[in-house]
Amino acid sequence: MTVIKNDLFDEASDIALQSHTSDSGGGWQGTESSLNVLGATDDVESTVTSVVTVIGDEAPSETDYFVEATGTFGILGANDRWGILLRAGGGASHQANGIGSSYYFFRLIGNAGWSLWRVDAGSPITELGVNATYVADETIGAGDLVKLKATISGTGATVSFTLEIDPDTLGYQTVGTPTDTHANRIVAANNVGIYTRQTNIRIKDFNAEDLLSGVTAHQMQTYQGMDRMSGGFRK
Repeated sequence: MTVIKNDLFDEASDIALQSHTSDSGGGWQGTESSLNVLGATDDVESTVTSVVTVIGDEAPSETDYFVEATGTFGILGANDRWGILLRAGGGASHQANGIGSSYYFFRLIGNAGWSLWRVDAGSPITELGVNATYVADETIGAGDLVKLKATISGTGATVSFTLEIDPDTLGYQTVGTPTDTHANRIVAANNVGIYTRQTNIRIKDFNAEDLLSGVTAHQMQTYQGMDRMSGGFRK
C-alpha cells in the first residue's frame, strides 16, 4: 500500500489547519479556516457548530483506497458529528453541507450511530447506509477514543464500501458494506478529507492509503501513528 495522506497533527502551539503541514508533506484545503490544530493536545478542533469539510492536498494515485481517522465526541448530541471524506472533488468548493462539491462521507453521530452519504454538487445529499447503533454490544461515550475507517473500490457500474468502527481501540469491526449504483456515483479518485460538525469534536489523527491488488479491507490493519499495545499515540 502507498500512503496518500498521514497526519498526527503534531504542533508546538495552536495554529490554523491551513497553516499546518501533514506528516506526509501536504496541507489541507477548503473551509479549513474554521479548524485549528491544538498544540497542547495535538488534535484538531472546529471553531463553528456548522458542517466543515476539508480535503488534503495529496491526490490518490488509485481509485481504490481506504481512509481512517481517530476522534472523540465532547457531547453525545444529535448535531455532534465527525467523519471522513472519500473521492472528494474541488477543495475550494468545500463549504457547509458540501455545496458546490461532490464526495462521499462516512460519519459518526453523537446520539444515533453511523451513516454513509453521497453529496452531489449543487443537489441534496443521498443516504447510502445507516445504523442507529455504532457497533453491536458496544457504546461510545463522551471523550471516548473511536477509530473510523472506510474502504472504497470500483469505477464501473458499482462503487463498493467496507465501513468499520473501532470503539475501544482493540480492533475494527465491520458495520456495513453498502454500494452505490446511482448515475451520480463518484468514480474518480479525487481527494480524501475530514468532516466535522460541532466545536466539541476532536480529530486525533488521519491516515489514507492506496490499495494493492489482492489486498482486502480486513487485511489492512496497519494504523499509522498508533501504538497498538498501549492504545495511545506516538509523537
